[in-house]
Amino acid sequence: MVDKSSFPKDVRGMRLNLELGGQMHIRIEQFEQAFRAMLVGAETGEYLIIKAAIPREFESAILPGLKFQIFYQSQGAEYGFDTSVIETMDQPYRLLFLEYPKQVDHLENRGKIRSYCYIPSSAELNNNTIKGVITDISTSGCRFVIRLPVNLQPRQILLIDTIVLHFPILGMKGVQAFQGKVRNTTVDREKIAMGIEFDILEKPLRESIMEYVESVTELNLVQE
Repeated sequence: MVDKSSFPKDVRGMRLNLELGGQMHIRIEQFEQAFRAMLVGAETGEYLIIKAAIPREFESAILPGLKFQIFYQSQGAEYGFDTSVIETMDQPYRLLFLEYPKQVDHLENRGKIRSYCYIPSSAELNNNTIKGVITDISTSGCRFVIRLPVNLQPRQILLIDTIVLHFPILGMKGVQAFQGKVRNTTVDREKIAMGIEFDILEKPLRESIMEYVESVTELNLVQE
């Protein structure tokens, strides 16, 4: 039984523009990975209840105090907010009770809206070709995830500040090359995640990425 008396009381009485059953994506900061979730309950200003598709290997980390970033779409726009776990429930269903957001951000800049994806890709790092996956993308950048082990030591990768990625993109034939700057890198026992800001993109590449982002957004809205 969840003790509601422990829920925070100091948040504003704002309402989310998201109905029960609405789809979300959650990102757990230390995993640098996004998961699908569904809003199944809420009390305005008190808490949210979500059902999340979190892989089994991460479940042991889902404890009170764990911080999340949540993103969702409503009426063609994307929103995001920060929250943390209040409590978890295993019976009769696996549910997460989250702090009600103090602030919800409207992501107005279309060029910076990121779509979660799974695009096989490769990178040229120190004259080595490393295979990985793009897990989210926008016209301003992407997140490139590499599974360990690779033929470079993590300390070598941490020193990299520029990168060339190769991956296919909707509407263009073949594999395209994307140059960028590495803005952040996180390493754990299983993977390396790199936040990459693209250099100035030529118009066809930029438009193709935007078309991809918009097509994924539309698909998510249909699924909701």
